[in-house]
Amino acid sequence: MLDYYLAISQMSLGKLITATLGIALIRMTHKVAKVIRKNNKTAVDEEYYYQKKNLQSPKKARLIQYLKIIMYSLIKIIILFYGQNVYG
Repeated sequence: MLDYYLAISQMSLGKLITATLGIALIRMTHKVAKVIRKNNKTAVDEEYYYQKKNLQSPKKARLIQYLKIIMYSLIKIIILFYGQNVYG
């Protein structure tokens, strides 16, 4: 592609400037695309680690909910049992 722009640029000064700008644009577009890809990857990685650290999976959340229900039930049973022995 570079050879194509250089071959065209030999026809006139205006085409030389156009070819130079075209080459610069192609290189800048490649660099910008590379930076955007890197930023997107970094953003995805950061979001993944944030969610992994701060948000619970549905299975864990359900398990914690069941454990809370079991603990409250055990506390009620202990209170009822202890209350009957104290007053009985």
